[in-house]
Amino acid sequence: MAKKQFKQAVAIVALVIAPSIAQSHEFWLSPISHENPVGEQAQINVRVGQDFVGTTYPFSDRFHSIFLVDGSSKVELKTRLGDYPALQPLMETEGLYLTTMQTHESPLTYKTIDKFHSFLDFHGLNDFIEKHKEYAYPNKYIKEQYFRNAKTYIHAGSASNAGSLQADNPVFAAQGQELELVFIENPFVAGSNISVKLLHKGQAVANRQVEFFTESDTVNRVIALTNQQGVATFDRILQDQPKVKHMLNAVVMTKNNEKPFHWRTDWATITFAGGRSNSSEY
Repeated sequence: MAKKQFKQAVAIVALVIAPSIAQSHEFWLSPISHENPVGEQAQINVRVGQDFVGTTYPFSDRFHSIFLVDGSSKVELKTRLGDYPALQPLMETEGLYLTTMQTHESPLTYKTIDKFHSFLDFHGLNDFIEKHKEYAYPNKYIKEQYFRNAKTYIHAGSASNAGSLQADNPVFAAQGQELELVFIENPFVAGSNISVKLLHKGQAVANRQVEFFTESDTVNRVIALTNQQGVATFDRILQDQPKVKHMLNAVVMTKNNEKPFHWRTDWATITFAGGRSNSSEY
């Protein structure tokens, strides 16, 4: 009886997550602490919302391809339905770790063309206004299918050592997600700018918007377009303050040939904290 109730509860959670993701801008991995003792499990929430504020969800079967990457290995994490926080990776040795996760597809319907245009404008996808007309798509009940790809960086032991890692360390490498943001340089080097490459199916995406959020006492949102090599660069804001949180977000839209959908969007986020970040969930 208890097992049946557990499965029913997880099913209800899955139903709740789907519309919540659709109604919010960002989907990200939210560590409760960025600096964790060596040999213990990190606690990472799945969070949906915007401007670093959002609802957390337990692990569900909508999530997949969950890996923990360090300087020498990439291992698939063991998870269970209903785990809360959703991800609890064990970090056995000192150093910087990357955790990755993807979601299965979810449907979304824009009831009016104005709502669709508002979404396009916010994420720098205005070129799809004309494409929508070219395909003779409807002006209401526009159907989209979307997929999420998320990453976060956490530390076992002191975070101060992360700045010494070379840019070719495996934690900064592409991980094969459908859409992903990949650091060009080590973002934990003091005084450095933030440069990321946007990859869609492993190929660089040019002239596409990337959003960089920084949160301390307030939230700042800065946008930049990728160049012909798919790279966007940002000045780091408030980098010397101890509890600064960062998130990078990008969206790519493509024509969807799977009926009844018109469009497909793939989303990518990276979350990380400054080199001196303390226990401060985002």
